[in-house]
Amino acid sequence: MAQDLLDAFGISSDWPRAQDAGQVETEKISRALAHVLASSGVTVDKAISRDPFRQRILYLACLRLASWGAYEEALSLSSRLPYTRKTAEWQLEVYLQTGDFKRLSKAVKAYEEAIPQTWETRLALLDIKMKSPKTLRPRDIRVFGPICEDIESQLAALPVERFATPRENALVKKLAELRQLPPSQKADFRRRLLWGRAAMMYFRFAVRYSKNRDIPAGVISDAAQQIDARLRHHAQQIKERLIVSDIAMLKEACSMGRSILAAQVHAGINECWQEILSQLDMRSILFAANGRSQRSHERRQIVNTSGGAQMDFLKMAKAVRKGQHLIQIFPDGPAGGDRIPGAVLGVPVSIGAGAPRLAWFGRAHTFFLSSHWRADGKLEMKVRKGPVAEQEGGQEAFETAFGNSISIASMR
Repeated sequence: MAQDLLDAFGISSDWPRAQDAGQVETEKISRALAHVLASSGVTVDKAISRDPFRQRILYLACLRLASWGAYEEALSLSSRLPYTRKTAEWQLEVYLQTGDFKRLSKAVKAYEEAIPQTWETRLALLDIKMKSPKTLRPRDIRVFGPICEDIESQLAALPVERFATPRENALVKKLAELRQLPPSQKADFRRRLLWGRAAMMYFRFAVRYSKNRDIPAGVISDAAQQIDARLRHHAQQIKERLIVSDIAMLKEACSMGRSILAAQVHAGINECWQEILSQLDMRSILFAANGRSQRSHERRQIVNTSGGAQMDFLKMAKAVRKGQHLIQIFPDGPAGGDRIPGAVLGVPVSIGAGAPRLAWFGRAHTFFLSSHWRADGKLEMKVRKGPVAEQEGGQEAFETAFGNSISIASMR
């Protein structure tokens, strides 16, 4: 029965077994599998338990089910994954999408008990918990060392070596090669890059923790209450340290009645932009791989792109055609099949075509957002103007100009 239904969607029994099968094929399979399981309750091939790539497809299917509101089906399907560190983290992501806080809390506890706790696993778990601030607790400060009285002391005392995960070490090595750094500069470059990673994560942690209006359940000890108070104080200090440059350009485009596409290319800290952009008082659409899809709110909609979001993209494209919107998107993390060629420091990068197409549909002004540490320790939030739809001689020319602008934005 399962194969009959898959055949109806044009999916062969020979599933891709390697990453070079392509993201488009993977998304097609995940959508078909999600539909099959949602409509028929068919069991999953046992071979999934031995095939990491099939596990990935199954995970994408879970996310797609959750985006449709089929939460129980998504949770049931995710439970069929073998319990390893990676699949356990995927299951937590599925719980996040369902919005079931109680189940998520239990899953977090199970992860802490079943998965050997290292700094790497604690960082991975904290990264997931920060997507649901209700799960954050004062004890999560342990990743960053003892809590200090003020943000300056906290940033100075960050234990940067805890953030030297295999991924970060590989990133340091690759960037040093691209920049052709001499051996005498590599150690300092590594230290600064790891410190930036630690500082970024602490900013996210303090700001998101402070979003909880009340002290989390179980915070009763004097030590926990002190950590709670200091975290909230640090969050306020973080906001006071921000220097926002060129926000006037965004406000001017807004006053003209035009839509705005704010592209963030993971160049710096993205956490504080939400509050800054709220000054524009526009209906907004956020496309992101993190966070739960929310499309019922009249003024602010969130589209999760992890499980494939082609239909959601088309709906949002219609919306921006009809009226003024603020579109927030991360084009250097493409979720669809189409790509625009680009390069950073001579290295080819994949840029999603969805961002410039949305901008074209909405006849939008485009801007690139980034952040930079200043010598005085403050964080400057920068806005750089990109191409304007309708002013580049056609859609193809506009998409090319947009891709070129991303490459420049990523280097500054």
